[in-house]
Amino acid sequence: GTGGIEAYVMFGLGGSRLDCFGCKQGIKGGTEYVTIRNKVFHPHCFRCAGCQGVIPHHTPFSSKPGEEDQFYHTPCYQQLFAPECCVCHEKMLPNHNGMIEYAVTPFWNQKFCRRHSTDGTSKCFACQRMESVRERHVVLSESPRAAGVASASNRRA
Repeated sequence: GTGGIEAYVMFGLGGSRLDCFGCKQGIKGGTEYVTIRNKVFHPHCFRCAGCQGVIPHHTPFSSKPGEEDQFYHTPCYQQLFAPECCVCHEKMLPNHNGMIEYAVTPFWNQKFCRRHSTDGTSKCFACQRMESVRERHVVLSESPRAAGVASASNRRA
């Protein structure tokens, strides 16, 4: 899910010690640190698992469900984990409301950008599978002879 971070300034620890989850080194009393999900980081150790860049204070971040110890800049997370359109192979990113809008083929369960429903993208007349820009459909002739099917008219006696 997506969350936010807060920076806290740590003063007198009263003998207790906090270790940075990122570098595993101690955090000195009176220094700034970041805490998220019961983990403590030096500000320079709170990094994106995608690009390894620092995630600045008070910036939105994301984490993959089941991998809550991995944090990502929101754009990095979207580029890594957003669904890919089966037609144009572009990442389908959230709209201004944070929702990812896409259509799905009935039989194949392919996810594709909604624009391909009306932009003339070819699809199979039988199963509605969408044609990819990387893998074109094979167009079969409706003639049995052209398809290599033997018929009474083209068999030799």
